Amino acid sequence: MDKWFDDSQLDFSIFITSRIRLARNITQYPFSVILQPQQMQDILNKTIDTVKLLSNDFMFVNANDVSDIELLSNFELHNISQYFLQNKNPRGFFINKDESVCVMINEEDHIRIQSICSGANIFKTFSLANDIDDIFSQKIDYAFDNEFGFLTSCPTNVGTGLRASFMLHLPMLEKSAQLKNLVQIISKFGMTVRGLHGEGTEPMGSIYQISNQITLGKSEEDIIKNLQNVAHQIIEQELKLRETILQKNRLDFEDKIFRSFGTLTNCKKINTHEAMNLLSDVRLGYGMGFDIPKFKCNVYKIMMNIQPGLLQKNFGRRLDEKERDIARAEYIKKML
Repeated sequence: MDKWFDDSQLDFSIFITSRIRLARNITQYPFSVILQPQQMQDILNKTIDTVKLLSNDFMFVNANDVSDIELLSNFELHNISQYFLQNKNPRGFFINKDESVCVMINEEDHIRIQSICSGANIFKTFSLANDIDDIFSQKIDYAFDNEFGFLTSCPTNVGTGLRASFMLHLPMLEKSAQLKNLVQIISKFGMTVRGLHGEGTEPMGSIYQISNQITLGKSEEDIIKNLQNVAHQIIEQELKLRETILQKNRLDFEDKIFRSFGTLTNCKKINTHEAMNLLSDVRLGYGMGFDIPKFKCNVYKIMMNIQPGLLQKNFGRRLDEKERDIARAEYIKKML
């Protein structure tokens, strides 16, 4: 079964992923910040019984029974959040075979249902999460208020409990001064810009997450449509900058991108940030139609697999920083 990051068309779109996250809590338990360990275990047991009703498609991972590399690699794949990764309380997650749906238990909220699809498929992504939410709601009494909506640990999630986001590749906007201006503008529309792995993380490889900030007083459809409108305006600005550089300085620009490809495919060692920046150049080159040799898979999949956790997981053992830099260079060359 193909996973979302195996999509061969990912190299040719500014849209990388569409993502939906639903925050839910169980009525008879306090919010996670004051939960006792036994209550957390009770919630785990309750949700395990519920997920058994979904299908055999889901696997449960007890976060306290797996290695830190396994957890880090799931974070790098966007299956779990930074909050979940750093938390040490009883917690776990359910994930389906194609990794399009993951349900975190005892994260910031009792239940966080998230779905992810490649490209600009936000309504399909919402449908995946909503279907799981419907099944949970039949077996679990959600904390819900008729006036405010779903009650959540953080007040900013009260209402629909919905966070919708696109992950976009914006290299030209990043290089210009326009990105900072756009961030200020879209904040007025209830949107925010975050790094590669969401809140509290830095952008790498010119990849940014655009998501809604407001969940109260708006319907799910309104939130998603607003996000789409904002994302398309950002992409329009990115495309204009790409067209301008082609008209004014194509040769130098094309030379830079081919040099990036040459460095990636000939270096003996390379760190994560440099590799991400060079891979961003190559992905930009593909998107602009340059005749650059193709990798065995899309560039974003390579970007994920060179992250420290996934690199060590795929290598089969722990690696120190120098060993990771060497293994990273070897992996990129093998992808030719």
